[in-house]
Amino acid sequence: FFIRKDTKGYGIKERIVGLSNIPPGTRVVIVEDTTTTGSSMLAAIEAAEEAQLHVTQCITIVARQEGAKELLAACGYKLESIVTRADLV
Repeated sequence: FFIRKDTKGYGIKERIVGLSNIPPGTRVVIVEDTTTTGSSMLAAIEAAEEAQLHVTQCITIVARQEGAKELLAACGYKLESIVTRADLV
């Protein structure tokens, strides 16, 4: 499944694509390519939980280290990254 930032006015018109294949209560991982402040990931977490999915882990490929880890921690989630901006600089 994947979560869109906004519901589109065309196509299948769903914010969460593929949700019909996932039963309520399923444990899921939210994955993002690049995380900056964490607001997009938090919005995705909220959408998943509204759909009765249980978010167990949050992963980003690149953490830009601009507050995402702290924001998610304050909301009870641990963000894990493959690499950080510091690793790449």
